[in-house]
Order: sequence, then structure tokens, then C-alpha cells
Amino acid sequence: MVLAGNNLTVSDVLLVPAQGAFFYDDQLAIRQGAASDGFTYQGKPRTPGFTAIRMPAEALSVGLKLSDGVIVWGDMMSVQYAGAGGRDPVFDAKAIMDLTRRAVVPRLKGLPVDSFLDACSASLTAGSVRLPLAVSYGVSQALLLATAHSHRCTMAEIICREFDLPVPDSAVPLYAQSGDQRQINVDK
Repeated sequence: MVLAGNNLTVSDVLLVPAQGAFFYDDQLAIRQGAASDGFTYQGKPRTPGFTAIRMPAEALSVGLKLSDGVIVWGDMMSVQYAGAGGRDPVFDAKAIMDLTRRAVVPRLKGLPVDSFLDACSASLTAGSVRLPLAVSYGVSQALLLATAHSHRCTMAEIICREFDLPVPDSAVPLYAQSGDQRQINVDK
């Protein structure tokens, strides 16, 4: 069920280079025996896009300025072992910024944010070409927050409404196994 929002739209898009909280590791080079030198690895990278075996993670924050002046944010970045096991290549913030400016920003400007699913569908499709997952994740994160702001509710409530799920009426347990009712004593 989609509720009527405040008819907010995206009036502008900000793209801000950022640093990730960890590093990108060339898993192939590590598996082929790259020697650890404390925090870094010695040797040449093996996975395309890597300039070193361990590189600081890059990120790109996307800010959606809404028609009421509020700016909501999402973050684009890749996984630690980029380029391995079918994952997207190592994240290059400059290349992702260029791609986002060309393929996504024009679709975002003027976009209504009353429906999260509709906004994602309208902005995250680029014909038959799949956008990098980092772009889809970061933009959808900002769109979810924009829709929640439009409806004056939480992002979880938007997900529940748009996917026809019940809104939880109690805290959702984290890191608990199904049926496991044991409590963890954090004092010991």
C-alpha cells in the first residue's frame, strides 16, 4: 500500500567523493601467496583495477536535494574483495561519478519521491546495461530516505508498506539464531 506523500521531488543531486571505512584487498593476489607485511601486502596486484594488493576503499556519497530544501544521503562503495567471485570491479570513485552524472542524475532531477519502488524503477535503469551495484545501492539508499522523509515515517515503514509486509511491533533480534532464546552476558 502506497500512501500519499507531500509531492516532493528531487531538485538537485550532489556527488561527493569519500573514503570507505576499510580497504579493498586483491583476493587473487592474496590467494596466490602475496606476503603480508604487517598491514599491507608485498607484490603486484593480480585483479584488474587494483593498483596495489591492499588499497584504501573509495566511496561516493550521493545527496538528493528535495523540493522542500532537505538533503538526504546515500553511499556508494564496493565490497572488500572487489573483482572476485563475480563481484563488480574495484570501485573507482571518479569513474563512478562520471557514470552517475551521465546515466543517473538526469533521471533523478525532477523525480517524485512519494513511492520508493517507482523512484528506483525510474532512476536506476539504463536500458539493457546494468548499473554497477554500488550505484544502485547508494542511490536507492538515498531514495528510500527521501520517500521516508516525504511520508514522515521511518525507512522500515516504507519498506513494509511498499512490499506489503507487516510493520514489526517489537524490536527485531539481531545476530540471533532461529529459536535461540539465550541471552548474551556482556559483563563477563
